[in-house]
Amino acid sequence: MKVVFRVDSSTQIGTGHVMRCLTLAEELVKYKNRIIFICKKYDGSLISFLEQKGYEVFRILQPHSSNYDDHHWLIDALETITHLKRIGLIDWLVVDHYTLDKRWEEMVHSYAKKIMVIDDLADREHECDMLLDQNYYVDSDSRYKCLVPLGCKMLLGPKYALLRNEFRNMRRESIHNQRSSIQRIFVCFGGSDPTNETGKILKAIQDLRCNHLVFDVVVGITNKYKDAIQMLCEKHSHINFVYNVSNISYFMSIADLCVVSGGTITWERYCLGLVGSIITTAKNQEQLAQTVHGLQIDYYIGKSREINEKVMMTKIESMIDTSMDHLRHRKALAMNLVDGNGVKRVVRAMNDGS
Repeated sequence: MKVVFRVDSSTQIGTGHVMRCLTLAEELVKYKNRIIFICKKYDGSLISFLEQKGYEVFRILQPHSSNYDDHHWLIDALETITHLKRIGLIDWLVVDHYTLDKRWEEMVHSYAKKIMVIDDLADREHECDMLLDQNYYVDSDSRYKCLVPLGCKMLLGPKYALLRNEFRNMRRESIHNQRSSIQRIFVCFGGSDPTNETGKILKAIQDLRCNHLVFDVVVGITNKYKDAIQMLCEKHSHINFVYNVSNISYFMSIADLCVVSGGTITWERYCLGLVGSIITTAKNQEQLAQTVHGLQIDYYIGKSREINEKVMMTKIESMIDTSMDHLRHRKALAMNLVDGNGVKRVVRAMNDGS
């Protein structure tokens, strides 16, 4: 098959959309499918990263402002069509983009046999043949009821979570990682962390009497605060600075608890049984954070803009006081939601529908 991904990344957008599409792309490549990306060139984009991995990337001209107007989708569609004409008829066009909707999809649909939308907002109509929402919601069956065409195949829930093979491979080791006390905490706020939640956490940790704990602070390649974060980490022997790591699953697997943002990282760590506290850094993370809080898997601290270092310190102290029996129960709930085979299920659905 020939599969094209329309997806963006930047310092503000983050890297999550591209990384989950890349996971799907890498699984498709195993079966000799041709993969092409169409992306806008923003500050902090992962275009070069994709090219270094050997993928073809067609660029869309960046708008003058990151604030989309009412016609941005039309300009985007026209530029996308220009590239699709050069590529030739494709089997699947995969769209992972919060600002594109039914209008855009209707314009480009004739250039692709099928369109798959990756979404988790359920806030706009789509013209697609398949929709993937890997998040867990109590009302997941009804969220898209009036937003997609009749006959659209729905892939809903964490059983379809797009996780790299490293998480499935590391899962067995995480199952057997049973300590008698909390020793290690994983901290990560995505690839860019534009509001520097990592820095806030580090300042909160400094005020805690927790030198007996090891903190692994994971920082992405597009984080503009990385130098300052590294300096803070190096002041403390029990805080490790982990930059642009290629095996993040390892650091998740050796941790007992975590302080993280929402998003795709939720399913990565649930696959490994890593639970803890969530601080949401974007609106699209909030409903999921509330849902897993209600399931008593994670503790939702709140929105980043409403949380200061003092609140963080209090919540981390409370988290560390968790009993091991309660923690093991929460780990089991997490692992029951995600088995790590989601990307294989998605590829199977694409092959069945091609």
